[in-house]
Formats: sequence, C-alpha cells, structure tokens
Amino acid sequence: ISWKLNGGYVFTDEPLASSVTAPDSATRVISQAYERYTFVGGSFNTALGGVVLRGEAALALDKPMNSLDTSINPPITIE
Repeated sequence: ISWKLNGGYVFTDEPLASSVTAPDSATRVISQAYERYTFVGGSFNTALGGVVLRGEAALALDKPMNSLDTSINPPITIE
C-alpha cells in the first residue's frame, strides 16, 4: 500500500466578493479578492490482483464562500 498525508495554506481558485456596498437603491459596488484557507488531506492506493484500489479525501478548514440572500440589501454576504 502506498499512502500520503498533506496539508497547507492555499488561496481560493475563484475570486470571492470581499465586500458589497449599495451607494443607492439601484447600484451595487462589488469588490473581489482571493482569500486563503487551510486544508488537510490524504490519499492511498494499493493493488488488489489486477485492479488498483485508490482513495483520497480532503478537508477545507474555514474556507470562505459567498452566499446570496435576497431578503437583505445588498444581497451577497461572505460566510
């Protein structure tokens, strides 16, 4: 069996809305940024006869994400 564990501090792949302001009721100003978060993970593989069994898992810790809530003004928040 071959296995590995890894972890790190990485940037998000896509920009997130870092702030949303509403100067007036018809205008929204969205600022974007690439945020950082911590991850841990691991993988393994082994041969079972003529088949290779492989598995992997990862856990993102405190990864920032955008949320859309139309009941508030402005409607985009960062979780």
